[in-house]
Amino acid sequence: MSTTTRQFTRDDIIQLGRSSSPWAFLPVVSQALRVAPEDPVLLFLAASHFERLGMTPVVFDLLGHLPPEVRSTADVSAFVESLNPTNDSRIPHDERRAILERNLDALDP
Repeated sequence: MSTTTRQFTRDDIIQLGRSSSPWAFLPVVSQALRVAPEDPVLLFLAASHFERLGMTPVVFDLLGHLPPEVRSTADVSAFVESLNPTNDSRIPHDERRAILERNLDALDP
């Protein structure tokens, strides 16, 4: 059995992000972000596709990697404003730490 590997340019990936489903785009952009983890266009497109899947914590994480000058652009600002802040289901740091400490205590005989 032979496998065919397709090489995508950055422009190909951006076009895919503008025209495809999250299921087609996210595997491709995930690979691209391994090579260019700070690419703001790819980060924003990935965030928008994760939002379509309802994965708001991932969206907030990706948006957090955007430089401030990109976060303040009209497109990104409008996208952030459209997000429902109650969907941010991340557990605060202090609460995560307390949970981990309780788990460690439970494991200690």
